[in-house]
Amino acid sequence: MFEDFRKTINSFLQVRINLVIAAVVAIFTGVYLWVFSDLPPYGPISNELSNHSWGIIVDIAHKWRRFDFSFWDRGIGGGTCLFSSGFYPIFNPTNIIALLVSDDVFFKFKIIEPYVVGIFLAVFTLLEIFVLRWPYAVFGGLLYMGLGFGRLATLSDAPYFLWGCALFPALVYALGKFEE
Repeated sequence: MFEDFRKTINSFLQVRINLVIAAVVAIFTGVYLWVFSDLPPYGPISNELSNHSWGIIVDIAHKWRRFDFSFWDRGIGGGTCLFSSGFYPIFNPTNIIALLVSDDVFFKFKIIEPYVVGIFLAVFTLLEIFVLRWPYAVFGGLLYMGLGFGRLATLSDAPYFLWGCALFPALVYALGKFEE
């Protein structure tokens, strides 16, 4: 029985090793960013952009707590399309965390989430499409999402633009698989 279990695990890892590597790198990155990131405000006290971004994400948390899932919300970000910004419930189901945590923790989570997703997708794309060895793929994924300087940069003026960076490797992956 133990031998069958070992064979099952080995066959799973052989087939999906790239997925496992990408997931482990993304999990470690998320933990690193969570531990070394501060709660809001991210910028200096005079930085109005970080306060504005905090307001946008907190408004989204409040909408989730009221189960108000409108497609276009003029009250968030002066008219942000929830579909294209990654905040629409169908396309970002992780917003359900707003029901469990405070506004500040939710804001921290929403700033870190695109980095984790982007690194996962970038590493997976580099392993699967560009067939790089895993050290190069991990380096490329971290470099792509800017782990070295992203934690120090204030990107909270428009956090929904991070989703464009995060989802671009998925577009490359889909295009590569489509061309095969």
